[in-house]
Amino acid sequence: MRREAVGHTPQRARSASVFVNINMNDPDRLKWPFYVLKLPQFSLSPMKLINCNGGTGFGVKFTQSSVQADYIYDTDRHGEEYGLVFPFTEIFLNGNAILMDYINLGKKPTENPKSLQVLEILLSFITHIEEAAKALQPVEKQSSSEGKDGASESDWLARLAVHFLSPLSLTQEYILDKQSSKMCQECPCRCSCKKVITYGNTSIGHPRTWYGHFDILMGKFGNEKGKVTEVNVGATEVPMETEDKSDTIFEFDEKLSDECPSQIEEEIDQLHSRFSQLISQTIVLSFYQKKYEPSLTLVPSIGVSESHIQFNFYDCERDVYLLSREMSLFYDDDKKGLNLSTVIATWLVLNHKHLISGTSEEMREEKFGFHSKISKEILHLFKHDIEMGWTMFKPYIFQDNILLKRYKVLSKDPDVVDAKYPKT
Repeated sequence: MRREAVGHTPQRARSASVFVNINMNDPDRLKWPFYVLKLPQFSLSPMKLINCNGGTGFGVKFTQSSVQADYIYDTDRHGEEYGLVFPFTEIFLNGNAILMDYINLGKKPTENPKSLQVLEILLSFITHIEEAAKALQPVEKQSSSEGKDGASESDWLARLAVHFLSPLSLTQEYILDKQSSKMCQECPCRCSCKKVITYGNTSIGHPRTWYGHFDILMGKFGNEKGKVTEVNVGATEVPMETEDKSDTIFEFDEKLSDECPSQIEEEIDQLHSRFSQLISQTIVLSFYQKKYEPSLTLVPSIGVSESHIQFNFYDCERDVYLLSREMSLFYDDDKKGLNLSTVIATWLVLNHKHLISGTSEEMREEKFGFHSKISKEILHLFKHDIEMGWTMFKPYIFQDNILLKRYKVLSKDPDVVDAKYPKT
């Protein structure tokens, strides 16, 4: 029995066994982690949409979105189904070439200043990777009401933006959602860097489509505080959650009798518990990006917890959706060493405008299906009317008081109405 993609994710990328002690001043430091990034546990899967509420014509919050999707399957010569997967770097041929030249030949792309800058960003981060790992660790606080390890969610977002996402991006500017319930004035890291945290308007959508906020936006921002002039990537935090029976998938064995069903509980992976939200955000961001930068193909967004990160990609022109495995941010549960394979993947995504090549022909053989699941009218809204940085936003919703405003009575005479019913 095929299930929704939620709760149906392949195994997370395991990384503790691939930790190696490497010399940070040698190009070989990237060789093994980059090789690991191309293995199945870090792969990409094309997705197929089953149903969603993005085409209702009503405004639906990202947090209330509903998306049912599954992996795209093929059949081997024995008739067994298997999910299609592709190496993570297959959509980053430009980035792959830059790193392979550097790893194998010690060559930097000096003929292309922008590519050289992007490579130097990665090399600089790796040089200080231990400091970055330390800065991401939570600072113990007196209050236990602020979240796991005494650190609030806003603290984690601030540390993540300042010490991980920003230094790995050529465009190092970011804003955090100014509607956050708790805001940090300075970076709450262990290294006491005291960097000022920047907040702004991260809203995106349309009153008749999905809409809401990202927790973090990476891009370029105008003189007006928090005003978006160019967005590169949006990121959403998935909070650490305790076990919730409502977030459990039940699989019933149809071969057994109805009187004695086999009920197998399968807990949803942490990031996958926000499956619908992350997909709806990625789709909306892709349409927005495509409107302002028509040359873009795959547009990524990020789902991230305090232990894992996952990348979503959508090509809104070709209607192709790719989902990565959940990748461990750290090599072990102590969170003392950043996973270098995950660091490289994040670097590729944050700098996708310079490193991405787009989908291969094989990836495009079967469409995601979003275009065909919604009406032409709503698809036109997605293509042309998605905006970012709303100041006044009123979603279109059902209003039962519409009859108090304007209506037409088809028959005013009660006798005419009564005449329609048979007399006793």
